[in-house]
Amino acid sequence: MKKLRAGERQTQILELLSRNGSMKVTELADYFQVSRETIRRDLTVLHQKGSIRKWFGGALPNSEKNEYDIQAISERPSPHSAEKMQICRK
Repeated sequence: MKKLRAGERQTQILELLSRNGSMKVTELADYFQVSRETIRRDLTVLHQKGSIRKWFGGALPNSEKNEYDIQAISERPSPHSAEKMQICRK
């Protein structure tokens, strides 16, 4: 594979992630024949643009839900909410 510019490589990374779901940094580095640090920089740029989500050792498309999603506190189910409201009223 010929060496690509960063922008071209990032576009292809987005295509690979949309096709494969998630990929590890090492897989991407091997695919593009570049260093893992180069891929990490590309992933950081894509993450800052909101195109992907980074996780330790890899990335996945931003549109995909994953186990690392954190639900907002206001959206979490609250156990014993009726009892808590009674305490607040007192």
